[in-house]
Amino acid sequence: MTFEEIEHAARRDEKLPDGTSTIDYAAYYAMKRLYDLYWQKRITVDEASERKKQVRSAFERETKLYQNYMEFTKLYQDRVKKSELLRAEINRMMGKNKDTPQILQAALECIRELTGDQLLGR
Repeated sequence: MTFEEIEHAARRDEKLPDGTSTIDYAAYYAMKRLYDLYWQKRITVDEASERKKQVRSAFERETKLYQNYMEFTKLYQDRVKKSELLRAEINRMMGKNKDTPQILQAALECIRELTGDQLLGR
């Protein structure tokens, strides 16, 4: 959800859809509380505006962190899958008594895939 959608739902006291993320819920309840304080006249428009900026900033920061985490996780999973294929190839080579240099080269390629170090063994 976008921050504007969350803010709109909080302002109208609408229920969030099933499957809403924890980050979205946190922003929703922060905005809901902010609107409640404002409607109860416990904070001024300026205070509400400043707090809204803080909530938005935190929401955007946490959303970006989560996106980065998901990108890193996908990269890690891709590297593990590739290395599993290479490890299977190494095992086949060893079973067929291939030359040590070929096996070493395959092992280095496997390590390169896992670590992302493209200069290893080159």
